[in-house]
Amino acid sequence: MDTKTTPSWYRRPGVFVATAAIAAGVTIAVLEPSNRDPVKFDAATPHVTWSMGYKLVTADPWAPDPQTAAPPPAAPPAYNPPPANQNVPAYVPPPPPPPPPPPPQLTLRLDNPITAATVSMANAPSGSTVGCRMTTVALSGSAASVGYRLDNDFTLVGTQETRVPAGSANGPATGSSFRLTVTCDNGTSTSVDAVY
Repeated sequence: MDTKTTPSWYRRPGVFVATAAIAAGVTIAVLEPSNRDPVKFDAATPHVTWSMGYKLVTADPWAPDPQTAAPPPAAPPAYNPPPANQNVPAYVPPPPPPPPPPPPQLTLRLDNPITAATVSMANAPSGSTVGCRMTTVALSGSAASVGYRLDNDFTLVGTQETRVPAGSANGPATGSSFRLTVTCDNGTSTSVDAVY
């Protein structure tokens, strides 16, 4: 049988498939005979009967529009380690805080022969003033027998020396032992023992 005179019943399956595909929302396209594979030999003619192939391209009405679909998430940036030969500054610790200033230090010095006491304050701020008292107490001898005691108040300015009457300025030498103690308002104090 010649393909040109092929009866219409060969077309019916294709028409049926196309109709069913359109009803289901499928687009059908006839592109070419399918690889011209022989289907059968007709006993009445030596010609080979060729079957027509149909290629279906689906168009799913429920599928999202590829143009409106969300783009895939962007890949995170790749980690680029710094080159091994990069000069990284070494950690330098901050300098330590300066040490606190030394505390004020009171000094007491006696003349020889004793005529006065010299008092000064080391490590005192310049121009600062502090009130002090020097107490003289007899420890032994004739002065101790009468309970001798004398207080002298004075002021120290900065690190300047101050002379305080002591010794023979308070009376004649008796050979008694005395303890001279200086106490200041900033909590410093010192003492010296002397005989006159």
